[in-house]
Amino acid sequence: MAHRFVNATKANWRFFSTLKSPARETGLELDRQLEELTSVINAVASMTPEEVRKKMVDMFGVTKDDMKALAPRPDENDPGKFEHEPRPDDDVRIHIQDGDSQCLLTNYLKRRLEHIPEFPRPVKMMGDKAYRISPTLHRGLGMFAVRQFKTGDLVTDERPLMVFPVGPLTDFDLTTAKVPGENRIRLTLKSSDDILSSIFERVSEESRDAFMGLQNSHLQNGTLFGTARTNEYGLEDDLKDETENIKLFSTLSSDNKMTELVCSPNIRRRFHVSTFSMQLRAARDIKEGEEIFTTYTDILEPAAVRAEGLVSYQITCTCRACLGLNKSDPIRAAVRKRPAIFVPIQKDFGESWIEPALETLSRIEQEELQDLQLYGRTLHQVFNAYVHMNNEEKALEFGKRLWAAKLTVGEDRDERFRNVELMKKSSQKLLKTSLLDLKLKAHLDKAVHCKSVRLKVPSGYHSFAMQPLLEEFGALSKRITVHAPKIPIISNPLGRVIREGDKSAFNAEYYLSHCADPVQFESGISALIDDASFTDIAAWIELGPHPTTLPMLTVHPGVSKEVLLVSSLKKRQDDGLTLLSSLSQLYTSNVPVRWRDVFVDVSAACVSLPSYPWQKSKFWVAWKEGAPAPASSTEGSTAPTKPFNPVNDFGMLQSWAQFPSAANSQVAIFETPISLLKTSITGHIVGDVPLCPASFYHELALAGIEASKAHLSLPLQGSHSALFNIDYVKPLVYSKDVAHVVKTTIAINIDGSGTFTVESYADQEPESVHCSGQFRPLLAVDTTTKFNRMAPVVSQRTAAISAGEDGEAEVITTRTAYEIIFTRVVGYAKEYHMMKNVTISKNGMEGSPATFWLSLRPSPAC
Repeated sequence: MAHRFVNATKANWRFFSTLKSPARETGLELDRQLEELTSVINAVASMTPEEVRKKMVDMFGVTKDDMKALAPRPDENDPGKFEHEPRPDDDVRIHIQDGDSQCLLTNYLKRRLEHIPEFPRPVKMMGDKAYRISPTLHRGLGMFAVRQFKTGDLVTDERPLMVFPVGPLTDFDLTTAKVPGENRIRLTLKSSDDILSSIFERVSEESRDAFMGLQNSHLQNGTLFGTARTNEYGLEDDLKDETENIKLFSTLSSDNKMTELVCSPNIRRRFHVSTFSMQLRAARDIKEGEEIFTTYTDILEPAAVRAEGLVSYQITCTCRACLGLNKSDPIRAAVRKRPAIFVPIQKDFGESWIEPALETLSRIEQEELQDLQLYGRTLHQVFNAYVHMNNEEKALEFGKRLWAAKLTVGEDRDERFRNVELMKKSSQKLLKTSLLDLKLKAHLDKAVHCKSVRLKVPSGYHSFAMQPLLEEFGALSKRITVHAPKIPIISNPLGRVIREGDKSAFNAEYYLSHCADPVQFESGISALIDDASFTDIAAWIELGPHPTTLPMLTVHPGVSKEVLLVSSLKKRQDDGLTLLSSLSQLYTSNVPVRWRDVFVDVSAACVSLPSYPWQKSKFWVAWKEGAPAPASSTEGSTAPTKPFNPVNDFGMLQSWAQFPSAANSQVAIFETPISLLKTSITGHIVGDVPLCPASFYHELALAGIEASKAHLSLPLQGSHSALFNIDYVKPLVYSKDVAHVVKTTIAINIDGSGTFTVESYADQEPESVHCSGQFRPLLAVDTTTKFNRMAPVVSQRTAAISAGEDGEAEVITTRTAYEIIFTRVVGYAKEYHMMKNVTISKNGMEGSPATFWLSLRPSPAC
């Protein structure tokens, strides 16, 4: 009879029901604790969550009063729970007034606000203002502290002038309206300005004056919408429409907006729905007279990236971090890539395992980044670490700082952070749990003689231990928008195969089961094997950091012993070695492998073939990629009339990353390793730096446009594409130490117009935009007519200069041009020396290129 796996709960029942008396050395105390643990596990299936909590309290010896004291302090700003019942008018925008605040919200948010008890709750009264608005030295008006603030202190609590949706405020349908691109943008911005005017006209005269005194860095967006865009604060999850059509909202205040920007802010912003106000709290101690700063960017990004994000606001940040970026950027990068810390089971490890978190705290404080939520999380790690080590002095030190940090960001605060007695009881609870774990492992090793491993996980996933969070997790899961799967999947909670297109199984209860119920792994695998669609399985591939399910497949009776089991990664083994080993196993088992995708980011070099038989030198046969398959009908893309391969047709485009289709709004993406462009870029030196010529961007864009038109079979014969509105955002510099990939994106319309972007990226670096612009088709006959109209005049002047009619015309040769004149600005390699000579008129205003070198090989862009 085939042996089947049992689920985790049944396994626990069987294990604990067959326990023998522990060995003598474990003693009667271990026997008593194991029996108690057995009774808990056996009884938990019939317990309510409240009964489970009571049993755990009894086990750990913590009283009800202790549990009450250990509970987080109630949040006075908690808006309460809101059960949403979908209505047809959820998405309709309406005007709402709250005191002096004018809002453009949805009906859903109106009902949510009305559901908050005592809404709007009063803002916190500060008495005399704790700040003043005064001129700064270089940046206009700013906010200054008139007294000292400690970390977590409230600086101001202010209701907004206006609240409105993020993005263009328009009912104009951008997807269906048949309006040219430039007019479409103009109509969108005008519509947004008009809608915002309907809010603005309801604002008090005093608030209008305050609004009109704010900076407008988006003049092209109109007076109102431009000013709003410049000065808005995104509310993100603090005020969000959680219906299927998710909308984020922004707020705009008067005094709060006077806080200047730096990359090491000293205050933290938080919008509270219950009071409908924006609170500013001190992220660190602020001295009297010190200016109050906020931030608009991700302050852990490099200075160059932060500067790019501020360009549209016409802001140049001159804070300490931006001016000293060579010192600041590496510190912030280390904070972003901070290592995780794990609590050791034994306590004889000393305190060295806490050092990574202490180093992260030191870096955060050195860069004055205490407004990051990461700061509070790291403090919490260190606090828990010292509690685990029974170091009360250190735990209390970091606990008090953690209390203030959580107050700053508006998170729940636990009294044990600053109460030694409660801290001790929390430590006793952890200690008893650890001792019980150790005794249980000793029993399993010596009495039961079975293998066991203590999992390094923070919670008991897929078990009754998750019960305390199920209520909140269930409320969250009800807000998830579920889509049907596109491929068959095995459901671990259900233990069966869910076919593509079937979303009936996915609901709030499904995710609760996924969280707290045992994994039905064996049932799911059996269901897949029994499915007629999967009778011929060539390989099982596990994608993850280490194979955990493959060992279970080896003992499954339904899995063939001849089938291939491979993993993508393994612990303590080189990633590349593991992956290549798995790929080689697949290849030798006749499983097709797309080798071009495997080596797309790997540099390659030419090798010589063997010169005589049995030469032992190894060599790789060059891979020749086949033509890309036509896009499927489901993507809505038309198959090209002939196989199209960008590698063959355009030397600057190596491969398709995405084919244009109706499903992706006809966006094509091409990728080219910068190594293919190395010769041309290194032959264009500006200030000793190999700089990509501007014409390269044009060539990449034009090649991508032609490739996209051919792939979509657009009827644009007799026309050519013209680029316009080109923006050169950031130079592309070649470095032999960085394996950049140049990415060309073409968004093309059916009329042949569209936009293009040229970017680059490298491992562990964000994408950088170098050039962007628009294009449109022009009839070849129109272009020819234009040139023919100008040709007689140009030919006449050329002949006059070449014949020497200007008297003192000057002839400049190749060497003079490329080695003397041009080198003042740019150095060109020999490949760029295409001009043989040029004749310059006496006045220096006209020239005639007499001769150009021609070459049958592709030449670099000039």
